[in-house]
Formats: sequence, structure tokens, C-alpha cells
Amino acid sequence: MEKLGKSIAIMLASAALIGLLVILFNPTYRKTAVCILKNESTNSPVWQSNSDYYPDLVPKTGEK
Repeated sequence: MEKLGKSIAIMLASAALIGLLVILFNPTYRKTAVCILKNESTNSPVWQSNSDYYPDLVPKTGEK
């Protein structure tokens, strides 16, 4: 059981590291992370791409 916990912890740490590397090396995700930290998520490239691709699911700016 202890070995299983260690394996899960290693997988979780690996996934977190890979996610961090993706954010650091991909400019779109890096800018999105900065926008989220500034609480300006609607300015992020991912949000804008989603609003173009899924217009029925993403509210227009100013709408609630």
C-alpha cells in the first residue's frame, strides 16, 4: 500500500512538472497564465479562441 502511495505521488509530481513546462514554453499558455494572475481572463488568447470557436457557449464581453 505504501508503494502505491509513492507511485501516485510520483505521477502527480510528474504531471505538475509537465504542466508547468507547457506553460513556460508555450507562449499562448504563458500569456493566458499571466492574464489569469492579473484577473483579466477575457484578454487571454485561449479565451478569445474559445469565444470565436464556441460563440454560443462563451458570453460576450459585458454580458452576464
